[in-house]
Amino acid sequence: MVLRWRATWWGGLGLLGAWVSGCTTSESACLEGTELPLTNVCPKSGTLVKGVDVSKWQANVDFTQVKGAGYEFAFIRASDGLSYPDDKFKANWQGAKAAGVIRGAYQFFRPAQDPIAQADLMLSKLADAGWLVDADLPCVIDIEVADGQSSTTIRQRALAWLAHVEQKTGKKPLVYTAAGWSSVLGNALSAYPLWIANYTGDPKAGCPLMPDGWSSWVFWQYTSKGGVPGVGSLDVDKNVWDGTLAQLKAFAQNGTVPSPPVVNDGGAPGDPCAAATSGNGPYCGVTLGADPNTLYNCQGATTSNKTVCPNGCSVMPPGQADKCASSGSDPCKNATSGNGPYCGKTLGGDPSTLYDCSNGATASSSPCPNGCVLNPPGVADACAPAAPPPSGGGGASSGGGGASSGGGASSGGGASSGGGASSGGAGSGGSGGSGGGWGASSGIDGGSQGGAAARQGC
Repeated sequence: MVLRWRATWWGGLGLLGAWVSGCTTSESACLEGTELPLTNVCPKSGTLVKGVDVSKWQANVDFTQVKGAGYEFAFIRASDGLSYPDDKFKANWQGAKAAGVIRGAYQFFRPAQDPIAQADLMLSKLADAGWLVDADLPCVIDIEVADGQSSTTIRQRALAWLAHVEQKTGKKPLVYTAAGWSSVLGNALSAYPLWIANYTGDPKAGCPLMPDGWSSWVFWQYTSKGGVPGVGSLDVDKNVWDGTLAQLKAFAQNGTVPSPPVVNDGGAPGDPCAAATSGNGPYCGVTLGADPNTLYNCQGATTSNKTVCPNGCSVMPPGQADKCASSGSDPCKNATSGNGPYCGKTLGGDPSTLYDCSNGATASSSPCPNGCVLNPPGVADACAPAAPPPSGGGGASSGGGGASSGGGASSGGGASSGGGASSGGAGSGGSGGSGGGWGASSGIDGGSQGGAAARQGC
């Protein structure tokens, strides 16, 4: 999750990490040249409760089967930012409750978009699906991409989202992140409970590597591979709660849920277009506090007409008109950083496909059987390499988790030089030993459960 680390996402929420040059400590420590190791934090409890997290990419989910297989909780995606509401959320939200699965909602956070508008979209999805009850888990902000924003902007907007959601739901939200985001987040969000992502393949195989803003975790996503009875996809993210089932239920009960927010959907009084701040033209409802899947044509602060968007409404950057999303449209139309390879997750496409975008169109695409490595700005996305055999060292044999040299598909902060894998990272002098990372060649801890690589190349 990170400006100075490469990160790998394997569909759903699944975030992985691989060594690159840069810091994993606080920003100030990085700039001062201090090299501080991150730490692994083992479960405090002798009991772990199993759970999953799902989105539309898991197709249809039979939560009765999920619970029958011993999975007691589920985090359910409400949307990817403003532009991609999850069309399976309502069915998943209601299905989990009907099956007795403890549920929580999460949102893939887009730092380049309005954080309050994103939060309100999630809240409106919850309201449409029956809202929350006191026994539900807190909502989650899923921080996986920088979207070209500075560390300061990401922290400020994440905090705005967290405060807004806490006020509207009566529960302190969770933060989903990983050790690789230490230099971006610092300790700014550490007042919120942590759902840590660190892939070991098995919660008994090690202890998760922590971002330096937290000293403990409550949930741990330990793999994105393998099926679960009742889940339509071959792979699904798997998690554990650190404690007993009774403790999980008590954690969920914290806070009192208020009535759902009223979503304005046009008509007098309270025309949504009264909230239009950029003049006349089309606005997605979510930017107006209205139906997120409706496009409003605002003229003189009133609704001239509105269009229901069956595939969701696309909130465009400033200076561009919002529009209804097209079914089956080219994912590369959503490429915001120029030509080059993009993981489908950033484009609203298949998260396990790498798209080569050229002038807003897909020049070619490649399926990524081991997931797609979603990298920060300046480092090209790439297909993840195959996981090492169980007996092998966690990091890549030499050169770290990049493709050839230079970090991912481009140079400047990846595998061979600048403090990434081979110099001061997971190769020599670092932590490329045994223990595995998150499963993709090298994990966020570069293959070492000790996590003590030298951080260079600030």
